[in-house]
Amino acid sequence: MRKEKIINQKRELAEWVLIFKQLPDNLWFKPFKEGSWGTAEVISHFLHWDQFVIDNRLIPFLRNEQPPQADVTVDRLNETAAVLARSMNKEDLIDLFVNIRKELTGYLQEMPEEAFAQKVPGKSITWNGYFQGLIEHDERHKKQIDEHLKDSIESINDSVTETDILMGKDIYLKELSGQEVMELLRLQKDNKEFFEAFSMDRAAGFYTVEGQKERIRQFARDKENDHAYHFGIYLSREDRLIGTINLFQVLRGSLQSAFIGYFLDHGHNGRGYATEAAKLIVQFGFAELRLHRIEAGVMPHNVGSIRVLEKSGFQKEGIARKNVRINGKWEDHQVLAIINPADE
Repeated sequence: MRKEKIINQKRELAEWVLIFKQLPDNLWFKPFKEGSWGTAEVISHFLHWDQFVIDNRLIPFLRNEQPPQADVTVDRLNETAAVLARSMNKEDLIDLFVNIRKELTGYLQEMPEEAFAQKVPGKSITWNGYFQGLIEHDERHKKQIDEHLKDSIESINDSVTETDILMGKDIYLKELSGQEVMELLRLQKDNKEFFEAFSMDRAAGFYTVEGQKERIRQFARDKENDHAYHFGIYLSREDRLIGTINLFQVLRGSLQSAFIGYFLDHGHNGRGYATEAAKLIVQFGFAELRLHRIEAGVMPHNVGSIRVLEKSGFQKEGIARKNVRINGKWEDHQVLAIINPADE
């Protein structure tokens, strides 16, 4: 099992767990059978094992330290997990698990591919085999919950839009959800001056929690109506939001086109992340959305952004004169576009 597959499967479980935020509390705590665990205890069990792996396996390996002599038994860890499950509300427990799972996948990103063929320090098993066993453990419990809550999960899934994740080498794109409100607000505030130099006028309340919540709600409506597709740009090794990218103003019929827009945290510019993100979303637009043409408009002095687009396959087509108002002034934009190779 390759490193990328291991990371993807560990992430997928965290995405799956998020649906339980809509599960009624009586089903969240409902035991699988008399005197046994329920869904709450299993999710707590996941996070406790993830924390154990981080503290006792991954961190010592990455720091080239001897693993600690862990004074933890399976029974004790499970008892602790059960207590936490009953003392914490559902939403907070799920958020805690998702954050710890993000931390775990971040450490996995730091491990070189060849390390997965090496033995886990103090063990006879390789890292590859070790994580394959953990993934099988995840899947057993997932199947247990799926069977236990079959009707409820189907009902929840009917009301939840599937989340797209587009994997790259150093970054990945993921649809933004309510989980990312504070990260999105931080990104906007940290880059306010930088972003506004190239942005359309901001609505009142944009730099507030509620303003960003409404943006994310609008993103979901845009996707549902096939008007736009919005993604966060995440740094893979840290699972950190470092930018946003979207396909917007989707036009169907005889046009089959959209515009591309993106912003990257100023501190992460110049490292190829924006180019990688642009290539990923263009591939998504052509392969999944069946678009014929994707267009971009860039202020002529923004040479960095023009370079990103050209590296992603876009070609210059001309200047659109005074077509977008930036900071109260109508500005020219360099038009660039890329055509679906299947239509060439």
